[in-house]
Amino acid sequence: MGFGIEQMEVFGDFGTFTLWPGMSHDDIVMETQKRGADNLYSAKGPPGAGRGHWEIVQDRCFIEPEWALDGRNGTKPFARTRSEGYFASNISKIIHLPGLRGNPERTYPATALGPSYPGTFEKYTASVITQWVSKRDGPLEALNADLKLLQLAEGVTAVRVNDVQIELHVGRLPGIAPTRPEDRVNIADVGLGVSQTLPFLVALHAAKPGQLVYVEQPETHLHPRAQSALAQVLAAAATRGVRVVVETHSSILLLGVQTLVAEGKLEPDMVKLHWFQREKDGRTLVRSGDLDNAGAFGDWPEDFSDVDLKTESRYIDAAHDRLIERKHG
Repeated sequence: MGFGIEQMEVFGDFGTFTLWPGMSHDDIVMETQKRGADNLYSAKGPPGAGRGHWEIVQDRCFIEPEWALDGRNGTKPFARTRSEGYFASNISKIIHLPGLRGNPERTYPATALGPSYPGTFEKYTASVITQWVSKRDGPLEALNADLKLLQLAEGVTAVRVNDVQIELHVGRLPGIAPTRPEDRVNIADVGLGVSQTLPFLVALHAAKPGQLVYVEQPETHLHPRAQSALAQVLAAAATRGVRVVVETHSSILLLGVQTLVAEGKLEPDMVKLHWFQREKDGRTLVRSGDLDNAGAFGDWPEDFSDVDLKTESRYIDAAHDRLIERKHG
């Protein structure tokens, strides 16, 4: 078993460019001309590539044109020049944080750093902070501001144990920065909310404009107050040009984003909402929505926001009935 690719659509300034397996050289050129993107896949191929023709090749789950140089007999490709490295280069730069971002450790291994972070990002967190501490870069100050905003810690710092091990320390007292050893503790000695959220915050500040950060459940182990404040952190990253994709079950986080839009602190066109719902036959149905200037998103599946309302209503009704019973009992 496997899967086949029927077609792939590429979006750009030229509109939508459609590719499919088995496209001929003429098909590729015609599709290019139809979209007014003659400089994308011209009939003569990439500049200086030599005599040849376009053909479709598949690289894992992507298909794209490739310029095949013609051999002496005029047909046999003996060398190829890839037309675009766009997909591979952008995918390799995605920063991914899973729902479980590791257990807090007393020491973390030193790792090589960016601009790409293969695998999941949490294992790079300590090394990135170490670099910021040694260079006294601006991101460390912004990171500490985020930790204060979420009321997780007064700040974080990295301490090198040796060439291959790093300790992460956070402030132990409110209002006191972790500049002195007596004012900080190892991250393994504080709540899980810090160790689960810190990699996400670091990723947002490590990402370059246009780079994509994909995080699953950033609200893990966070107090509702911190979940609400997390919306401000996401909005600030998006304003810096970071592309953030968040998978969440937190209605509080969503409401925080809506509030920022309603307050005029975040443009509604910077937010796109998607609801994933499993159908009875196992298929996944995706519904998308946009925010208006008031932060409202219109029609939406009932079992999201309504859960809180129904739960509160059920409790209020039950508590009211019990009070009536006591009064008349």
